[in-house]
Amino acid sequence: MAKMMHLLNLFVLFLISTVSAADEIDESCFEMFDPEDLENECCETDFEINDESEEEEDFSDCLNDFSTDEAKCETIKCYYKHDGVWKDDGIDDDAVKTKLQKSDSKNPPAQKAAERIMKYCLNGKYMKYGTDDDCPSVKYFLCSYINTVVECDSWNKNETCAKHSENASKCKASLG
Repeated sequence: MAKMMHLLNLFVLFLISTVSAADEIDESCFEMFDPEDLENECCETDFEINDESEEEEDFSDCLNDFSTDEAKCETIKCYYKHDGVWKDDGIDDDAVKTKLQKSDSKNPPAQKAAERIMKYCLNGKYMKYGTDDDCPSVKYFLCSYINTVVECDSWNKNETCAKHSENASKCKASLG
């Protein structure tokens, strides 16, 4: 899961850079995803699944290519298929709910993020995110990422994370 999250963090850099010129995004959104600091886990929202049988997934068959819109869509879709939350051409709402309900109940920030994802990203609501040209897998990724990281409820206490928290607040305001 850590490998996937790192890859998805790198993807966010590309995704945010592809927002249409008509959309103005505060510089703080870009600063949140500083490639030199992606290893720093600032948001304490950690979706640990209470399933000891779950092993580290092998994503080697997924593309690692964000150079075109099509490749970006296929890469993210492949990860979601591996995670069991993608069916046909969209997110499997029931599978997402099941996974989120398995998250660690002793982690209130993760529970709040799970509630936001269920409220704002399921039942097709994720289609409101991103640009008109973005595919469904990208739109869902953006929705879940915003509702987990940009909306983070609990930040680690250090100077770098304080800066991330401040940037998240500014970014959130600019995204509406």
